[in-house]
Parts: sequence; C-alpha cells; structure tokens
Amino acid sequence: MALLEIVDELDRAAGHWPFSNGYEMTQWSDIWCAECVHYETCPLLIVVLHGKTPAPWELREHGALNRYTCHEFTRKDAIDEAAALLD
Repeated sequence: MALLEIVDELDRAAGHWPFSNGYEMTQWSDIWCAECVHYETCPLLIVVLHGKTPAPWELREHGALNRYTCHEFTRKDAIDEAAALLD
C-alpha cells in the first residue's frame, strides 16, 4: 500500500480515535513516526488529528504503547544505508 493524499487517507480510515489518550499517541509516535522517512509529510498523522485510525495501521495488541504496526513505515537510516551502498 502506498501513502495517498490526505483526503483519500481520511476516506479509507476507520472512524474512531486510535489511542485511549494523548500520552499513548505520543509514546507510539516516538517509536514509529519519529524514526520514519515520511514523518514530516505523513498524511496519516493528519488522519489521527481528525480522530480516525489510519487504514495502514494494523492493530497488534490492545492497550500496548506499541499497539499498531504502520505498514507505511520506512526507517530513516534504512534509506541512508541503501544510498551508501550505491555510492
């Protein structure tokens, strides 16, 4: 699945808030978003701010700070490593 425009991501999102509170969202985003190449332009974060759960997020465990797997996640340093191999 590839990231879509914000409007399209909002259309395919589940209509419920993904976390039980803001603390969980902050902890989850520190684990996933802060390490992702898409972080600065990720439409999925806008979806969350609209109170919906993005479609690319797979629920792993209820109540866990690492409850979702983001299927759009690409680690920043993985891109850097790939570029270094091409040099």
